[in-house]
Amino acid sequence: PVTKEHLKEGGMTLGGLCAAAIEQSDNTAANLLLDAIGGPAGLTNLARNLGDNATRLDRKEPELNSAIPGDERDTTTPGAICSDMQRLLLGDALSEASRRQLEDWLQHNETGEQMIRAGVPNNWIIGDKTGRGSNGATNDIAIMRPPDRAPILLAIYSVGSTATANDREEAIAEAAKIVAETFVSAAQNAAKNTSDYETASHLFDYDAKAPLDIHDTIIEEFDGGTLHDITYTSPKGGPVAAYLVVPKGKGPFAAILFSHWGNGTRAEFVPEAKLYARAGAVSLLPDYPWDRPDPWHKTPNHYDKPELDHEIEIQAVLDVRRGIDLLLARPDVDPERLAYVGHSYGAQWGSILSAVDKRMKTAVLMTGVAETGDIFLRSNDPGIVGLRKSRPPGQFEQYAQVMGDIDAIHFVGHAAPISLLFQFANFEQYFDKTSMEHYAAAATDPKKVLYYDTGHDLNDPQALEDRYGWLAKHIDLGQVPILPGSSPKIRAP
Repeated sequence: PVTKEHLKEGGMTLGGLCAAAIEQSDNTAANLLLDAIGGPAGLTNLARNLGDNATRLDRKEPELNSAIPGDERDTTTPGAICSDMQRLLLGDALSEASRRQLEDWLQHNETGEQMIRAGVPNNWIIGDKTGRGSNGATNDIAIMRPPDRAPILLAIYSVGSTATANDREEAIAEAAKIVAETFVSAAQNAAKNTSDYETASHLFDYDAKAPLDIHDTIIEEFDGGTLHDITYTSPKGGPVAAYLVVPKGKGPFAAILFSHWGNGTRAEFVPEAKLYARAGAVSLLPDYPWDRPDPWHKTPNHYDKPELDHEIEIQAVLDVRRGIDLLLARPDVDPERLAYVGHSYGAQWGSILSAVDKRMKTAVLMTGVAETGDIFLRSNDPGIVGLRKSRPPGQFEQYAQVMGDIDAIHFVGHAAPISLLFQFANFEQYFDKTSMEHYAAAATDPKKVLYYDTGHDLNDPQALEDRYGWLAKHIDLGQVPILPGSSPKIRAP
């Protein structure tokens, strides 16, 4: 309907074609756009570059609308399309200006009034794109912006129905209504959770004026600085053992607080901390209560007595938080350049600290889990499955409930203005990608989410390089070679 009107004008801009194809479903405009990007194969290649291995386009309009049962040509999945929308509308696949323009076209769509738009509250801002084809194919995809919450991406596909066109559209509207009501209910629960968060956050109060009672011994000198074996007093009593890595020079230095994974020790990040010492950062690497000798040792995993684990994990967070006091008490540390890096359990601690302690400028959360239940109730890891089967019925449900008030998901939404870098593993064995996406989506901006082809230990060298790049940007580290073959770029901190 649009391109026909412009025939006498001699043509249309690509922007005009995009508007016509999206806002009015102009098939000729869509075909001209396909020609501009290399045809159907070009669009399929774009999908692959977005990480979408499901979507494929084989033909142009109108042939692509045949929707023949069993024919894989010109097909996708709702999940794939939602992932594509996330990368295009909310991710970094497009520039900010291009993201705004694409969403503006979607918001001005004139073909979707009876579908998703009809099913959601009137005060939601909707941008959508509809599709209709043979064999009852009726589709709508949308970015929905409710007031005072993160955007929602929705894709609804229907094919094979013999109902009338109006009935098919009403079915999509009804599905959208169910989704909207779910999120409205979730928002109401979130209001309650805010109250719960305020209560839970006080679990991590402590006496910041208590003496640290630091004992410090240099145990190694290396080319970038010194490695210290230190202890300081836990807010819950007893010594916290930690490594302290100090650069050469007088500073002022950036500071990094490291928290290892549950099966690790304070030694996990020593090589990385030495690297950052060469880049101009003091690093503190404390242990957890279950890593300490008697009488201060506290064994975790009391599945039959979750309140004990609850207290142990609170102490772990407090001990790490006390490490912030230790770092900022040092005269060689710049208090405006403090970062946090946490792996697994350490990521959970970082989510909590980012909410309750605003002295950090940024935090890196490595292979963290959103909720205790994502592992103990929903993990498909053989070891976890076997453990679950070995316990009495209902025990893990009770465990997850008791531990739930200190789950990362309840705190990461209060991190702002602290920036967050999420690093997840594509081959994560303990929890699924839904947990990862739930975790990242709940976090406040500014944030960045990265995935790596590795497991929970996150031993991909690229993850280290990305972590260094993030920290260098946010706490002004010096430039040092990270990976083998990296060109040495060293400047004075």
